[in-house]
Amino acid sequence: MKIIIDILLLLFLFDYSLFADNADDGILSGRSQRLTKSYSNEKLSAEEYYKAGSEGKLVREGRRKEPFLSSSLQQIGGKFGGIRPGATYKDLSGETWFVKEGQAPLKEYIGSRVMNLLVGPYSPEVELIADKPGYTASRFISGFVPGTFVHRTERAKYKNKPLVGQAELDVAMDLMGLGDRHPGNQGYIDMGDRLEAARVDFDEAFKFDDFEMQELKFSNADAVESIVNIPDEMILYVLGDAFQDIWDSGILEDKKFKGYTAEALSGNLGPTLIARKHELKNILLELREYEALYNKAKNDPSLYTAEDYERMTQLIIKLWHPDSLLFWAVESGEPNIVYLLLDKGVDVNQEDENWRGTPLHKAVEKNNIDMVRFLLDKGADIDHVDKMGRTAFDRAMQEGHVDIARLLLDNGVNVNHKDDTGCTSICYAARFSSPEFVLMLLEKGADVNIRNGDGKTALDIAKEKGRPDIINLLEEWQKNVESEKVSYGSGGTKRR
Repeated sequence: MKIIIDILLLLFLFDYSLFADNADDGILSGRSQRLTKSYSNEKLSAEEYYKAGSEGKLVREGRRKEPFLSSSLQQIGGKFGGIRPGATYKDLSGETWFVKEGQAPLKEYIGSRVMNLLVGPYSPEVELIADKPGYTASRFISGFVPGTFVHRTERAKYKNKPLVGQAELDVAMDLMGLGDRHPGNQGYIDMGDRLEAARVDFDEAFKFDDFEMQELKFSNADAVESIVNIPDEMILYVLGDAFQDIWDSGILEDKKFKGYTAEALSGNLGPTLIARKHELKNILLELREYEALYNKAKNDPSLYTAEDYERMTQLIIKLWHPDSLLFWAVESGEPNIVYLLLDKGVDVNQEDENWRGTPLHKAVEKNNIDMVRFLLDKGADIDHVDKMGRTAFDRAMQEGHVDIARLLLDNGVNVNHKDDTGCTSICYAARFSSPEFVLMLLEKGADVNIRNGDGKTALDIAKEKGRPDIINLLEEWQKNVESEKVSYGSGGTKRR
């Protein structure tokens, strides 16, 4: 307990906040605007409206009567996607839609309506197709970029743009029991000066039994509060509308939905979402309690009591990383806290219980070169492997963290280490890196003749990926390896 108290005191002495969302208040307040449609003229209460919607009994002036027909769509793009591939279409008004056969089309539609309520305008509209039961159409979002592009494939293009709304989206998905976080299903809308977080697939929503609220870890009180403040009645009204739209579409008359009842359609969804939102409120209270204790200690640590320290410790362990404060400190980028932990005897090479990586792996993943350097100075094992057999250097190569990779090379990492797939650093470099970086690996002793699990050398991989610059370099290196000299372009002679 004394260690934790010391850590917390250090934390208070530094200007550190767990509540940043990489955006100014103006952007956040704009994103947090909620559905403004008024139901004050409705004769039914929220509960009655919800029940009537689930039974298909709502009749209201202005309700859309026309079904969304596939016959009004013209295909403009080929099939794409995963297990259930879809295609792009235009409707009669020129709008673009992505049409697919969903594994749970009703969930897809209802989930989109709920998400739109929770996070506002950056959630895509989804429609049901009346004459194609089981299919859904999602309105194309201009500027949408999958998460894999932002964080991996096109990292350089987006690295200087702030990511806005991710915390709100995460909390919304938690509330909806949407455990599927595949980066192809969520990403960002490029707004020019920023990237707005968005979700584009909802057929995995409402899996509450597999995704309990108490298992979640929140780190943004403002994001939680923005959803907690949504009135319970609004959730019921939106669900009632969604249920009625399903009845109006006529798809429940199809044999695929034979025997579908009001109970099957609603599935007690409204009360469940509201109950989970109230659980969020309890979490919000704990987050605000943490914030108050933090500010109290920061402003005048002399007023802090032993009880305050103990409560703060309980909150940190409950809300963030109960398994290891060291991983929490590394991930948060707090070298002073890491120093104190190591000074108190915490093992710098302790393994994460799930993936068996070390704090050094985590620092590389976060692209924190100062933390990597600090951990190396404190004795981090540079060649430690995770459950995939990969070192921190392998992780740096895969993530494209070139400066960290150079640092690890300078500190003597085993450049010919094989991971569980048989790949070495030169294999990864032949696939992803520049000729200059490949040359640096060669000069550090990378063996071009090592074969991976598929029996391929780095040269084979470069040819497979169509990289003539890497092919020429590797072939030239192999020709001259016996003479211990390599001629590379106009740069002259390089010594191995």
